[in-house]
Amino acid sequence: MIETVRFSIDGRRADLEEILRSTGLRAEVKDYPACSCVFVEVLAESDQKRKLEERIRDFKVEVGRRSFFQASPQELRTEPLFTDYGVRWTDDRFQIVTKPIYTGRDTCPQCGKGALELAEPLRVHANKLEDAHFTRVPPGLFLGSRAVRDLADHEGWSGLRVEPVLDRKTGEPSEVLFQLVITSTLPPRHPSGAPVRSPIPDFCEKCRKLGYQLPGVQPIYPRRVLDVARDWNLSVEWVAPLYVSCPEVICSQRVVHKLLELEPWQEWIPVKLVD
Repeated sequence: MIETVRFSIDGRRADLEEILRSTGLRAEVKDYPACSCVFVEVLAESDQKRKLEERIRDFKVEVGRRSFFQASPQELRTEPLFTDYGVRWTDDRFQIVTKPIYTGRDTCPQCGKGALELAEPLRVHANKLEDAHFTRVPPGLFLGSRAVRDLADHEGWSGLRVEPVLDRKTGEPSEVLFQLVITSTLPPRHPSGAPVRSPIPDFCEKCRKLGYQLPGVQPIYPRRVLDVARDWNLSVEWVAPLYVSCPEVICSQRVVHKLLELEPWQEWIPVKLVD
C-alpha cells in the first residue's frame, strides 16, 4: 500500500517558510491571528518526510500528523478485493437525508443495531450531492449517482440492488441520486483481523455490531471469502473508524476501477487474504 502523511504545522511564518525551503516542499503559508499554518503531504517512507521531521524538531513548531493509505498501481491490477477507506461521508447527514425509517428485520433484539432495511424510500436533498458519485450515509446506507446506477446496469454488478430515493423538497423520485442496497454480507473475518473491543459503553456482546478499527488498518479475511464474495459486499462486523460504527464495504477490483474513473481521489486499500 502507498502511505502518505499529511502534516499541519503551526508556527511563525519565517520558521514555516524556512522549513518548506529546506525540505523542497511547496505549499501556501496561511496567516492567522495567533500563528501561521501550512499543510503539506509526503510519502511515509520518503527522504522528504525524514527531513521534514528533522526540521520540525529543529524549529519546535506545533504539528499534527495523519496517515492515509491507498492501493499501489500494482495492487490495483492484482488484488481481488478492496475496502472503501476514503469514501465520501455526508457530514450534515440529517440535513441531507431525512432520518431513515427502518423495518425490524435484521435488528439485534438486544441493542437494536443492524436495521438496514428501510420501511420507506430515503428522502434526500439531492441538489446538495449533485457532484457525488458514491456517498456513505451513516450508519450503513449508501447513495450513488446516475452514472453509478448506469454502471451497475451495464456491468451487471452482483451483490447490489439500486432503489429510488425521493427528493426531499418535491417528494418525487430523484433523477440525480439513487440508493445502493448492498445485499451480500461476508462471513466473519480472520481472528487476526477482527476489530478490537470498543471502549464505547454500548458494545453489544450479542450481535457484535459495534467495534473499533484504526483508520487505514488493512482488513484481513480468510481466502475462502472469495467463494462467497460478490462485486459488492458488507462486513458482518460493524467497525468505528470515525464517530459512528458502520459495516465496511468490500468491493471487487472491477468495481473499484470503475468508481475510480468517476472519482479518482477516492482512497481504496486492498483486503489481505490469508489461508
